[in-house]
Formats: sequence, C-alpha cells, structure tokens
Amino acid sequence: PIHKISGLTVNVCGDVHLGRTFRTGVPLHRLGDREEMVWEDFEQQLNVEADLTIVMGDLFDKFVVPPEVVLRAYDLLTTAADNGREIIILRGNHDASRDSNKKSSFDLLRELTWPVEGILVAERASYYEIDESWLLFCGWSPDVPAHDDVSGLCQPDPAHPILAAFGHWDITQHGEDTHNLIPLDALANLGVGKVFTGHIHKAEAFTRNGM
Repeated sequence: PIHKISGLTVNVCGDVHLGRTFRTGVPLHRLGDREEMVWEDFEQQLNVEADLTIVMGDLFDKFVVPPEVVLRAYDLLTTAADNGREIIILRGNHDASRDSNKKSSFDLLRELTWPVEGILVAERASYYEIDESWLLFCGWSPDVPAHDDVSGLCQPDPAHPILAAFGHWDITQHGEDTHNLIPLDALANLGVGKVFTGHIHKAEAFTRNGM
C-alpha cells in the first residue's frame, strides 16, 4: 500500500521471505511457479513510483538462504536504486541471532549494499531526516528489547516532529515474552503519530495510545 505522510509518498512492502520454497500440495509440473511469483511481486514493489520504499523486515525466509537468492535480491535492489528509488530495509526476526559469531544472509546483503546510494539497512532504532521532520526506523534486535531500543533514543527537536515509526514488532504479547512487543508507550512519549509494523502477515488498522 501507498501512504501519504506529510506530503511524502511511502510504499510499504510487507515481509517478503525470499528463498521460501512451496512444496506441500503443489503438482510437480507447477514446482517453482509460486517462488517466481514472489520474486516478480518484489520486483514490482521496488519499481512503484514513491519517494521511499520500506521493506518491513524478513526480506529472506531463513537465517541463511542459498547464495543465488542473496545475489538476486542484491541485483533487484541495486537496479531499483540506480533508477532513482530510495529503499529502507528493516532487519526482521529471521535476520539475526543472539550468537554474534553467526552471520546471516541479511548480514551478507548489508555488507554488499552499504556503499550503494539509495539503499539503507536499519538494524536498530534510528532517525531518518526528511524535510525538517523525522521518520523512525526500528529493525529487530536479537539482544535489545524493542521497548529499550526505542526508549533509549534521544528526544528530537520538538520543532521537527517524528511523522511516523516503522518496525518489525508483535502487536500482542505471547505468554511472558515481551522482547518484540510493539513499544507503544515509548513511541507515544516521542510524539509519534503513525506507526507501521511488519511481522504480522495480516493487514489491519487500529488505534492505540492515540496513534
């Protein structure tokens, strides 16, 4: 979906899960068709006319996917960037490990794209300045709870508001685990008005904490 945020056209691209294979119930002569449809849809998303395209986490389906998946994603992203697209990629819960010695396909893509103008990878909560205002991007962190990641941010200049926050959060608590629960109070304290999250795989809209 395309959103207008204070005059900024934002294309929000949900969890892509590149590299996922579809086998259950698929006839032999149709194997690979759905995988190719995912790639086609991702390429289409990257070419939407928008000021900013945001991949909302879980670009890859697993912590490690085949190298050809990483390289194909890199080619599509850099081609879009060469064509003037500006792309933000959030880190998702499939993309990192609490074991810092382990590196994911997402880590590899980050290293490949860091010098590419027009592509930004968001691993932790960080501000992005746009027309004297801010957007807040919050990638999933394996070791810092979502609430701590956001509450640890400095309050920006009130004259330059945070127009929206984008993250990869749970919207409901699962048992005692609050590590990735959307930090509504911390976001509200920063004056955020709109919040977008990936991770859920279900489109819905609701209001909480005035946002």
